[in-house]
Amino acid sequence: MRRTTWLLPLSLALALGCDDPADDDDSGDSGDSETSGEPTPDFDAEVQPILEAACLCHFMPSNGGDMTAPYLTLNLGVGVGEMVDVNSVQLPSMMRVAPGDVENSYLVHKLRGTHADVGGPSDTDPMPPLQPLSASDQQTIEAWIAGGAPG
Repeated sequence: MRRTTWLLPLSLALALGCDDPADDDDSGDSGDSETSGEPTPDFDAEVQPILEAACLCHFMPSNGGDMTAPYLTLNLGVGVGEMVDVNSVQLPSMMRVAPGDVENSYLVHKLRGTHADVGGPSDTDPMPPLQPLSASDQQTIEAWIAGGAPG
């Protein structure tokens, strides 16, 4: 009986310390993501229209003129390549969009107005500068990033 008394506390410790396999997100990383189970928003159909409506300074004019903000182009077909896995110009230690990592995506901090809190310049405006995105649009962009920022 004495030999087996240590098995109960050990078994309990192991059971409490292990993840529930039902919570595994099968993303291949060591952590489980907290997702809603909703599909990742489609960039072209859902994210791009938000950017086109709110981020006009970052689009190449159709007349071939100069862009107001030439350091980031969001035109269809190049926007994803300019954002995903690309270091931010304002905060080079942070990606503009870090796939699967909302909190380490500088774009999210610019949209939230928390860019200075993570080390970005405090003398720059949140984006868009005139009117913040709606909560729904913000959630769509964050869900796209959380889903791996496919494009």
